[in-house]
Formats: sequence, C-alpha cells, structure tokens
Amino acid sequence: MKKIVVITMILAIAAVAGTNAYGQRTAQERKQDRVLKREINRTEKDIKEMKRKMGPDNSLRIETLKEEVKVLKNDFLNTGEPVQKNQISQMIKVRENELISLENKIADRGKLEEELEVLEEKSSDLQLEKNTKLYYYVTNTDIPREVAAHTETRRKRGNNLRREELVLKKIENNLSSIMNGEGGLKVILKNDYNLPSTFYIYPTDGGEETSESLEKSGAKNSVGAPTDRKVIYLIPGIYSVACRRGSEQIRHLGILTIDGQKRGFRGEDCCNFAYAPIN
Repeated sequence: MKKIVVITMILAIAAVAGTNAYGQRTAQERKQDRVLKREINRTEKDIKEMKRKMGPDNSLRIETLKEEVKVLKNDFLNTGEPVQKNQISQMIKVRENELISLENKIADRGKLEEELEVLEEKSSDLQLEKNTKLYYYVTNTDIPREVAAHTETRRKRGNNLRREELVLKKIENNLSSIMNGEGGLKVILKNDYNLPSTFYIYPTDGGEETSESLEKSGAKNSVGAPTDRKVIYLIPGIYSVACRRGSEQIRHLGILTIDGQKRGFRGEDCCNFAYAPIN
C-alpha cells in the first residue's frame, strides 16, 4: 500500500510538471486527439450496452435444471400415487419451460458474444492508436514550428517527465487493483463442481502449503454471498495447485505464476486464478 501511495504522489508531481509540455501540441494534434477520444468513448459505451443485453451466463442453471428434470422423471416412474404423479408432472413441466427459455437465451447470447468480440477488438485497436500517438509525443523531441524557440528546453524537460509518468502509471494500473496491504497479489479460487472442494496451493520451491475449502458450485451463505469462490493473496512466485473434489483423490490442476501481471477471471481483475472444473 505504501508503494502505491508513493507512486500516486510521484504521478501527481509529474502530471503538474508535464502539463506545459503536453499543452504544446499543435492545433491539428489536439483536434485528432479529441476525435480519437470521442471514438474510444463511443466504443466503450457500445461495449457496456452489449454486455447489458447479453445478461448473465445461464449455462450452470441449465445443467442444474437438466439434472432436476432427470431426477423428477425417475420419481414419476417410481410413483404409483396419482396425486403425487400429477404434482411431479407439473414440476417437470415448469422446469422444461424454463429450460427452453434459457436455451433460447443462450443461442441469442452466442450471437451477441460475436458482436462483442468485434467491438472489443475495435476498442483494443483504438487504445493502441492512442498509446502509439502518446508514445510518439513523449519520445519525439522535435519542436513544432509554431512553438517559439525559447520553449525548447521546457519542452524537453516536459517530455522526460511525461515519459516517467507513463511508466509509473502503468505500474500503478497493473498493481493497485490486485495487491493487498501486505504486498500479496490477488488470486481467485472458484469451485465449479457440484460437491465441496478443497484447493491445495504450495510453492514449487518447497515453502509452506496453503489450503482453502469451498462449498459446492452455486452455494451462498446466509447473507447471499457466494461460498463457492474465494480471494486469497500470494507473494510473487511459482505455485503448484491441486484440488480434492468431494471424496475423490487429489487432482493436480496446474501451475500458478504470480508475477505482478494483471489477468482477468470471468470479468474480475486478478493476478491469477484456479478453478475446479465441472468434469
């Protein structure tokens, strides 16, 4: 946390010092920047709207409903009491109707995901264009003709400060959302299995093992918070991850590299993640 505070203070100083230099862009450069900024904002807005239309991923709910229908149909065959048969039949019908609705949404979601992918690629291209322009600006020491000669020294000094600001800003953006107060980096554990699972995490250099138990997929506590996932914080290093699902034997899931690189797991920023798959 102290590192982040220091970085933030340095950025604030650099931003103030670099304002004059950045303001020396030509009129044409400023106009191009405004057009690019509007296009980036419009694309980001379109992405948010597309995600809203997509709604939640109902894959897990569909699998649950299929399993419930299967069990209910088995109960129906093994029940001889007419009233109970009718009740089970109604329960099956309700679930099958929900299944049809959700499967239609899944089909629509697939089309929207393709459109979202196009928008996200466009956003990435625009950000690249923005960063390329910015990199050119802070590394180019040529003075535009409309800038007076006596500002050259101030311009070069501003270029250097702006370059340092970019480096520090990148570090801050990468770490601020995935680091805790003790310097640990954020790791997400998720159980997608329909039984409780325990994760075993240990450094490959022989350090102390960490274990975390999670409830079955979809489980929540009394206040509605999910208990099938957990966030832990690990210091940088290479870790091996294994998992025991229910009473099964321990299965090796893979290697976690904790190196400060920001990644994503189902829309959430983290340094890395591990999950117990359905199968």
